[in-house]
Amino acid sequence: MKRICVFLGSDMGSRTDYLFSVKHLAKEIVERDIELVYGAAKVGLMGKLADAVLNSGGRVIGVIPKGLTQKEIVHDKLTELIVVSSMHERKAQMAGNKMKYTLYHLDKIGLSLEGMMVFKFQKML
Repeated sequence: MKRICVFLGSDMGSRTDYLFSVKHLAKEIVERDIELVYGAAKVGLMGKLADAVLNSGGRVIGVIPKGLTQKEIVHDKLTELIVVSSMHERKAQMAGNKMKYTLYHLDKIGLSLEGMMVFKFQKML
């Protein structure tokens, strides 16, 4: 199965179009039968993306450092949860999770003048 890794904020951001973008991205992920890999939080844009993918029948893998699990921010409905020892290991695990594509930070998702989404996918070698 193809996977996409998305790095998002743990807050909602200051622009309402961020939430629209997250919902649209979730729709695209599920329609293309791609598994989401992300930071495992239930809060902010991260949580909204995971919820939208899961609610549409998609699969979601969360990767989180052990120290953050104690802060009770872990999404409890994930398909799979991977707990690692550090932020460095988290990023390495996410990047090395045999993803076909990766999508970087939400600020690199743009809205064109017509309101169409622009997704910047980068193939992993």
